[in-house]
Amino acid sequence: MYNKNGVYYTYTYNADANEIVFSNISKKTIEPNLGESISCEDIEFECEVLRNPLTNTNLYLTNIVYIAEEYNQEDNITITNQENLDIDSVPTIYPESEREFLGDKYEGYKGREENPSVYTDTNNSVYFMGQEDDDDFEIIVIKKSEFDFSLKQFITDVTTDGITRSVREEPKVNAKDVLEGKEKNAEYVQNKVPVNVKNGDYVTYKFRIYNEAEKDGYINKVTNSIPDGMEFVYPKDNDGKTLIVCGINRNAF
Repeated sequence: MYNKNGVYYTYTYNADANEIVFSNISKKTIEPNLGESISCEDIEFECEVLRNPLTNTNLYLTNIVYIAEEYNQEDNITITNQENLDIDSVPTIYPESEREFLGDKYEGYKGREENPSVYTDTNNSVYFMGQEDDDDFEIIVIKKSEFDFSLKQFITDVTTDGITRSVREEPKVNAKDVLEGKEKNAEYVQNKVPVNVKNGDYVTYKFRIYNEAEKDGYINKVTNSIPDGMEFVYPKDNDGKTLIVCGINRNAF
């Protein structure tokens, strides 16, 4: 039973049709319009999202609600499918529309055909009329979920004759548009001016892997192509370093 502010409704859920019917048992009167204000009655319910994101497109779910039966208390008339008893609607007339829409942008049910795009209103300034005034809709979107790893490499320092100097700052990441869904790739601002070295120097590289998309994962393998003129230096067992270090090949030139 639904109970809020003295309003009592029972409800029946049809899992096959995925439909819930609320039946008023409190019969609390919604006060008439007397020229000062419009009275109202609220019903709240909650649904759980059960669909997972798709890989290639957005999934839009449209919830449609309508009045199925009314009661004119003053004239003692139950209104279901009779015309002209409610001045501008018939309860049993309701939108028969697909409740799912696939696409990058929503083009599904939006109420009356002459209504503007649902993207027109961003500050509660547009009235989206239903098929009649006794039905309405709301839309949610499950954004498509993509997989995307990005790798950036930079030289952290160079060691010359046992003295280590820092070379690069780590990349500056601007992920604002990615986080807002406007772009797929973040911007990585990074110095790429060639670094001066000499024979016998040791160059420390670092690569960093970013997850720019919605799906989680991990890296199985990373391959580094070392140029001629350098050779891999195996980390010492007792130095505790986790970085890969490359040294200038003394015999390359």
